[in-house]
Amino acid sequence: MKDFLVPAPKTIVELIKPAIIKRLTVEKRGQGHGKNYKPFLTVRDVTSKGRVHRRPALTHGRIVHLLSDLELSTFLLLIGTFLSQIFKNSSL
Repeated sequence: MKDFLVPAPKTIVELIKPAIIKRLTVEKRGQGHGKNYKPFLTVRDVTSKGRVHRRPALTHGRIVHLLSDLELSTFLLLIGTFLSQIFKNSSL
């Protein structure tokens, strides 16, 4: 059963060319916190024939880049759960 994933799957860093990694590092991608966070990959960086989405995040006030409809659905589900918890615990 050890040979199930042979060859081993590559990490995202192994799939991106070194020049691109260097450029993204110089641009300080993947660094920061909250509203000042810059995502390592944005929807503009990934070539795709599929659909992409950009949605504002209520929790930290920045734009979230979603690369598929499944990611969008999960994001909306989690935001809905978050909001329901807030309203359940509030004294309205």
